[in-house]
Amino acid sequence: MATDTLVLKVSESVYGAAAQFTVTVDGKPVGGTYQTTAIHGWKSDTVTLSGDWDKGNHIVSINYLNDFKDVGGDRNLFLDSATYDGVAVPNAKLNMWSKYDPHTFTFTDTTALAPAAPAPAPPPPTATVPDPIGDHDGTTDLNILVRGQSNAFAFFNYGGAAVLQQDLQNALHVKVNLIAADQQTLFSATKFMDWDTGGQQQKLINYVTGQPVDIKNNETITIWMHNEYDQQTAGLLTADWVKEVRTDASLVRDALDHQTANSTPYLFVPIRFPYGSSFPAIKDGMTQLSSDSSFHAVISNDAYGSNILMNGGPESGNNASHMSWNDAQTIGHALTDDVAALYHSIA
Repeated sequence: MATDTLVLKVSESVYGAAAQFTVTVDGKPVGGTYQTTAIHGWKSDTVTLSGDWDKGNHIVSINYLNDFKDVGGDRNLFLDSATYDGVAVPNAKLNMWSKYDPHTFTFTDTTALAPAAPAPAPPPPTATVPDPIGDHDGTTDLNILVRGQSNAFAFFNYGGAAVLQQDLQNALHVKVNLIAADQQTLFSATKFMDWDTGGQQQKLINYVTGQPVDIKNNETITIWMHNEYDQQTAGLLTADWVKEVRTDASLVRDALDHQTANSTPYLFVPIRFPYGSSFPAIKDGMTQLSSDSSFHAVISNDAYGSNILMNGGPESGNNASHMSWNDAQTIGHALTDDVAALYHSIA
């Protein structure tokens, strides 16, 4: 019997047929094909989804099926709001103008699923000294924090992060929580070097700090997809980039229940981007931090290979500015081994 309810309020800009869509939660379909005929700005249709979702963050993806535009008009789909178990979901407002627009949001369940049977009696107490700041032993949940710019958003929006999450759960046999959200950990068209003054860093820290205690005290691997806009900064110095990354990492680790680098490694994932000349400085910084055991990081080139076509626009053809859906899926699968290796290094 379903115990949770996710309610979507949707509408459309009318052109021809009604806007149609499907919904997945954590990559799994919920229900069938839905449609809306409510005129955006005037009213909303209600779509009620039922399920049993466990404690933690869950990714909702809306697959807009019949986007259409010609000289006569433009059909669009809108998520006006959402509630989960009667509580408004923050940032659940999506304008689906095209395939490049956000189709994903995150809700948080704060109640664990009821056990199927009575729990066994606890074992006798042992002499083990408890961890004073949480369970950082690698035996329970694992968090994946996805952060970056427009391609990090595409990776999340096109389901690459969900693929990685599912692959890891299958391989590691632990629950994997995604910590990722547009305008919280993902900020398109921004430079990481400006996050501390532009407000993005504080939004990220606030979002991480706001996670439930038994989420943020898990081991956390950060998927770092920052380089596109920063590599367009002429004369960027490796030393300045490294200093900024170290400062930012200290803030994030503190927000993650005051953890250290031992339980919060970084996976640098450079993105192949066609503009700017400062990527070598960033790559040197990644190499420097990866060789520093006190920082705890490795580099993955899974998003940089020739098998990643980068044909997600807005330029035509391959080697454009953004990854495509296929690219995101490929990267998600490829990163599984890298993340699993990091997990085993902290478990």
